[in-house]
Amino acid sequence: MSEQSYKLDDIVAWVDLSTYCNAACPQCHRTDNNGLGKIGWLPLVQWSIEDFKNAFSIEDMQSIKRFEICGTWGDPFMAKDIYHILKYIIDNSNARIQINTNGGMRDDEFWWDVGLLSRGRMQVIFDVEGITPEMHGMYRRKVDLEKLKSHIQCYTSAGGDALAHVIVFKHNEDYLYEILDMCYNELGMNFHVIQASNRFHKDGREEFTDEDGNLHVLEEVTNKGHELINRTITPDRDHNWFKKHGKKHLDRGLWTPKDAVDASK
Repeated sequence: MSEQSYKLDDIVAWVDLSTYCNAACPQCHRTDNNGLGKIGWLPLVQWSIEDFKNAFSIEDMQSIKRFEICGTWGDPFMAKDIYHILKYIIDNSNARIQINTNGGMRDDEFWWDVGLLSRGRMQVIFDVEGITPEMHGMYRRKVDLEKLKSHIQCYTSAGGDALAHVIVFKHNEDYLYEILDMCYNELGMNFHVIQASNRFHKDGREEFTDEDGNLHVLEEVTNKGHELINRTITPDRDHNWFKKHGKKHLDRGLWTPKDAVDASK
């Protein structure tokens, strides 16, 4: 840190911890669309807890409001020391943590431990894009939906704050309410963000070849004006909110009856 004085709410630290990933999402920067392997020029690296401590001393962290840990080139939960890194931040600062993941790695016990660690200061953003393994796996290749659901349930049951990040394509655009219903009622998640993929070319199609040589096609969402897409993060609520009010009371982030979307039309 420089000698300049900072207040605690001045700094948001964006950290990319790993280029390792268990998934093979076709539109990801790290994915080769011919076989869905890692692109050849990307080295496999990850931060250890010692690397993190060297970059962020306890003194440094006193000036950081929030850590945003998002995997541009890999998933942060693939870093072998990720639990120790998160614990170091929680134990030695007042910073909040927001961290993204596909959630398909590790086991239930690990995710329970992360939920216990969160202490009201960490939000994990899980990618959830289908209500069946086939729907979710169309884009989140190599991420098993049932395993992901179990991991989210363990995390939220231990007290962890979870946000559902849903990327919309043609193959899942008609199931957004069902995805949210699953996230809130079955998985105990608290927030959601729904975004249409913005990584298509002009024709709205993207071909890719899987690891077995089979050709697939992703297609852009057809209804970009869908009432759930590109809305603000929903406010915190108890896990029974969605079950009680249902899709008829979904709005544009305000969650007041006068602005509710009537999804029955």
